[in-house]
Amino acid sequence: MKTMEKQKEYRIKINVLNIRNGGNHFYVNARIRGEKVRLLIDTGASSTVFDRNSPLFEKMNFENADFLNSGSGFNSLISDISIGEVDYLSIGRYKIRNFLCLFTPMDHVNELYTSMGFKKIIGILGSDFLLLHNSIIDLKKLELILTEIKIT
Repeated sequence: MKTMEKQKEYRIKINVLNIRNGGNHFYVNARIRGEKVRLLIDTGASSTVFDRNSPLFEKMNFENADFLNSGSGFNSLISDISIGEVDYLSIGRYKIRNFLCLFTPMDHVNELYTSMGFKKIIGILGSDFLLLHNSIIDLKKLELILTEIKIT
């Protein structure tokens, strides 16, 4: 019988973007294949999504994921959604290899961000990622806590 054992906790600084006319967005700094990137934290997003148009992913093989458009929410509003695998992602000292996730053009999001004077984002960490990595979002300390799980 397989059991899951709690391993090490990783604490990552959460950054806050103050949006015009109120509201805040939270993001973490990360690296994909050694390149510095920003990832939004969105507990309301059911899936983690990366920007398919980013040069970081231009040589990646994608599979069509139109079957995901039949539901409700963000995925149902996107006509160009694919599945792909990020070979190496690090968020702070937390390392993830071969992370299967969704990809779609995020031009509309990045146009909004740059119009407000913010840097572009490469993706959105959704609840799938947050649950899988036993995440805790501590807004008092502005930390994202990710827990490594070992299956034995």
